[in-house]
Amino acid sequence: MRSRSRPRPPACWGSSWERAGSPTTRWTARATSIAADYRQDVPSLAGRHPVGSFGRELLERHLAGQPIVVPDVARQHRAAEAQSFADIQVGAYVGVPLVKGGRLAAGLTVHAPGPRDWTPAEVSMTEDTAERTWAAVERARAEAALRQNEVRLHLAMEATDLAIYEWDLVSDHLTANERFKEMVGIGEGKPLLGAQILEHVVHPDDRPRIDPDLARAMDGTSDGRFAFEHRLSRTGPLGEPWVLSHGQVTFAGPEHDRRPARVFGTLQSITARKAAEDALREQEERQAFLLRLSDALRPLADPAKVQAAATTLLREQLDAGWCYYVEWNEAGTVARVLRDAAREGLPSLAGEHDVSDVPEFLDLLRTGETLNAPDYARFELLSPRVRGRYADLGFRSMLGVPLVKGRQLVATLLLGDTVIRPWSDIAVALARETAERTWAAVERARAEAALRERDERNAFLVRFSDAVRGLSDPASIEEAACRLLAERLGTERTLWAVVDRVAQAYVTERVIEDGRRVEEPPPWPINPADPFAAEHLDGRSVAYEDAATDPRVPEATRAALSARGMAAGIAVPVFTEGTLHAVLSTSQRAAPRRWRPEEVAFAEALAGRAWAEVERARAEQALRGSEERLRAIVETATDYASLTTDVEGRIETWSQGAEKVLGWSAEEVVGQLIDITFTLEDRAAGAPRQERQRARETGHASDVRWHQRRDGTRVFIEGTARPLLALDGTVAGFVKVGQDVTDRREAEVITALVCVCQIALEALRRRARRHDINQTIFMA
Repeated sequence: MRSRSRPRPPACWGSSWERAGSPTTRWTARATSIAADYRQDVPSLAGRHPVGSFGRELLERHLAGQPIVVPDVARQHRAAEAQSFADIQVGAYVGVPLVKGGRLAAGLTVHAPGPRDWTPAEVSMTEDTAERTWAAVERARAEAALRQNEVRLHLAMEATDLAIYEWDLVSDHLTANERFKEMVGIGEGKPLLGAQILEHVVHPDDRPRIDPDLARAMDGTSDGRFAFEHRLSRTGPLGEPWVLSHGQVTFAGPEHDRRPARVFGTLQSITARKAAEDALREQEERQAFLLRLSDALRPLADPAKVQAAATTLLREQLDAGWCYYVEWNEAGTVARVLRDAAREGLPSLAGEHDVSDVPEFLDLLRTGETLNAPDYARFELLSPRVRGRYADLGFRSMLGVPLVKGRQLVATLLLGDTVIRPWSDIAVALARETAERTWAAVERARAEAALRERDERNAFLVRFSDAVRGLSDPASIEEAACRLLAERLGTERTLWAVVDRVAQAYVTERVIEDGRRVEEPPPWPINPADPFAAEHLDGRSVAYEDAATDPRVPEATRAALSARGMAAGIAVPVFTEGTLHAVLSTSQRAAPRRWRPEEVAFAEALAGRAWAEVERARAEQALRGSEERLRAIVETATDYASLTTDVEGRIETWSQGAEKVLGWSAEEVVGQLIDITFTLEDRAAGAPRQERQRARETGHASDVRWHQRRDGTRVFIEGTARPLLALDGTVAGFVKVGQDVTDRREAEVITALVCVCQIALEALRRRARRHDINQTIFMA
């Protein structure tokens, strides 16, 4: 039966409450967990309890979301279930399940140790308390999760180095973390007025791009989100810092009239990324430029065109005022600019420039270090004189890349502008790369041109050799050289003059003018004081572009050249073994003319070849004269036999004297061995071979013996055999010259016999006298 006594009131709600179950009871199919409870003089029920011990009905009604009101556990539950309740000192209870989202999430239970009649108000209060408790618990959990998320967000933001701000648009108050203050540059104690601070966050140059996006985000019809990249107004250690700005605008007011009320945003530094992007973009632009440069230079074979293409491309790439490529003379004091590139309206710097008066500038270039002068007027590495010289041309900034090869300054690539201009690292890199590639392309073009010129020069010299091969007159060779040089260089007047050492003058032997031979001028004195003559005496060629303005030309020489129509010309010496022999000169009436090195080289090569041909012709003339004299001597000396053989002793030439002395005609013996002229006994003894061997080893071999004639008779010849040497010094054959001395030999034999007879007769006489004396003595 239900107990009639009233329980002691609970601590929180009054005498009717003795114990309240967990406000956060969580149910499963097998157990319930009580996180916390309120109790008064009874044990705590916090913990995990099996559900099955308390009856299936209890679980099913809780799962169905139906409250359970039990005034007396012992009467309403089976004995086993009632015992489970008694074990935990529960005699009556009200259970309110909380089903959320179709799932039994929690429950609130009020217990009494004994039977109790639960009033409807108590049941309603329990239900209301359960709902309120659930809402409070969920709110507490949400707030705890929010706090945890805030901690995580704070840690994440700290890890990502985010600058965070919140801007109340109504009060203009700005709340920001320390990173924001550091990034934007807000000083300690400075008031955080949003409009004033954020007005200066965006770089002025980026405002035209950013303001329209921000205005759209502030529009009440938008979602309020914005994101853009921009620079900060302040300047950091790495220049103007870049940030990624994210934000969300919240609005207030009715749907049809929403107004921006608050902005929550972040700033993330992207300076490093932007620097990497800039570096990558610059690298791509650099590679693209170098590719264009290579494509432009590859087909060019003219150094001037190479320089023009390279300087034009680089000037346009860097938007410079000037770009020009300087080549230095061997002394490194004269700069030559074949072509340059200049912005419209600026003066060209093409031409030759003598800078020997500014040695400090040259010394700076010879170091090979890049010359980077953003403000040329303040570039103190150069003297005021050098700076003034360039300032007069309009230079205000300069970038120079000198090229030193083999410890010699060979070239310099220079960029200039009319304004103060910091030259970036990429500009310096492009200038240096362009300088190296231009130098390589110019050298390649010159090497290829030199190869072509060599081939053309060789072909030209072969043509000249073919033209003079059949000529034996030196004057005709000189004339051919003059004609070919005039044709090759397109000049009007060409002459060949030899040096008369006795008279110390040039003696002109041939003059070709407008394709015709004209009368030779009188001798021209060789005056060592004359600059041109001095160059010739030192073996150097002379090229003058305009005789009227060339400072090397004396007035007397200038007048003579003008009278002969020699306004511009080349005069190359024939100089061998320290001696000036001749001069080949070509000229034209029009001036000036810039003579190219290859043109001078053509004239020098032709002069050398022509001199060799002239010397050959003179030698051949002398040889022919000598041969004619020798032939006349040989033909008139019919008692002399002369002949030549090859190295094997086969007869090659046979003189008339040989025919007369030995009896064979030339037709009969040419091609036969010389052995036929030796006697049988000499042949058997190997005399022909021995004679050639002695001549080869000693330079001559005596040939005094009897020889065999065609008719079988013998002739006594006194002669000598000598070797004939080839150009390389080897023996090419032999020459034999001998005199028929048969009569003299026979006379000598007769004389000897007479002498012998005379001696024998004298001996007989002496014997006869001795015999007569002895007979007289005997008779006596």
